[in-house]
Amino acid sequence: MPFVKISKPPKYADGNKGSSKAIMEYLDKENDGIESHVKQQHFFSNSSDHVTKSQAIVGIDFNKKGLKNNETKFYEMSISFSEKESDHLNKISQNQAKLDNNIRTYVRSVMDEYAKNFNREINGRTLSGEDLVYFAKIERQRRYDGATRDKELKTQYIHNYRIRSQAEDLRLIGENQKALEKEKEYIRNPIGQVVLPGNIKEGNNLHVHVVVSRRDKSQSISLSPLANSKGSLNKLNGKDVKIGFNRDDFKSNSEGKFDQLFGYARDKSDYYKSLLQAKSIKNGVSKFNTVVQDPEKYVGNIAASAIQQLFKNGITNHLIRHKRHDLASKIKDITSQKELKSEAAKQLSKELLKTSGNTLLKTSMPVPVSLAIKAVSIAYNIVKSKEISRDRDLER
Repeated sequence: MPFVKISKPPKYADGNKGSSKAIMEYLDKENDGIESHVKQQHFFSNSSDHVTKSQAIVGIDFNKKGLKNNETKFYEMSISFSEKESDHLNKISQNQAKLDNNIRTYVRSVMDEYAKNFNREINGRTLSGEDLVYFAKIERQRRYDGATRDKELKTQYIHNYRIRSQAEDLRLIGENQKALEKEKEYIRNPIGQVVLPGNIKEGNNLHVHVVVSRRDKSQSISLSPLANSKGSLNKLNGKDVKIGFNRDDFKSNSEGKFDQLFGYARDKSDYYKSLLQAKSIKNGVSKFNTVVQDPEKYVGNIAASAIQQLFKNGITNHLIRHKRHDLASKIKDITSQKELKSEAAKQLSKELLKTSGNTLLKTSMPVPVSLAIKAVSIAYNIVKSKEISRDRDLER
């Protein structure tokens, strides 16, 4: 299926609360060194095939009426194609221009689905792609990223960084031939690129980046694709409207649009809903195995999560609500809150195994707040006692 990913606003870009200039310049990187306007890969919008970087920046940055300084102004989305889908697109496109046109047509249909998925109306009609302010860019290259969880890739990075450093040292002392010999030790990918952050990856890398404004074109509606669909209704301008954005429906409908537009016969196992079901089954089997093989670990994970959530939501308020004012005033005295949480999770795990362990193993029932508070109370006494003992040892 076309992999449609809506990215969370990154912290390094201040949550996309400012200008879109940085992201637009990054997306325009493939045009670096290409002076010919004809050969450059332009941005495109819902109504134009040729949009400059400057026009895209202005379009997003000036479409923020009513948004506060601390609110996200735009969202980023990527649309990637599988090898089979890319092959199909190439097969039905006679040339590069036709391929680009097909991709633009598809992206516009995806943005129609994006707009419809909010279940909002404007001037008595359902929101569509025409009501959005967005700019997209077709890319054919991907580059290695410095942030990776891939152990093999990290190992290759370390090796290549070492080779690069050694080659640079040799050049500093005039040993250019030896530096060239050393560079032969680089680990390279199948297209000859050194495996290091910033260099081009091998393989099928056809994809599209989309930057879409949080506000619609009229700047009267805010649209957040990260607001989860709750299936409930809310009153807006006297009408009932659905709350949230259903990302699963959006991805599934985007997949259907690809098949419909390009006459693509998708394998049953490649449907998004089939992949989602397979993932759910895999996760369910994993959970079942953990429960059966190590029930204490399973309950321990539940306990740790419940304590983390209790503190995250404001432990003091919870304690006062449950008439534990005494503990609410004492708990702030603990030097290591991390140690307190850890001990509370251990105590809650014991309590759960004693009182409701069997029920938890069979269902996904929530942990009673009263039980979590009891665990915090026991943990407080244990941690406080340890701190007093440590203080006495220091005095000696």
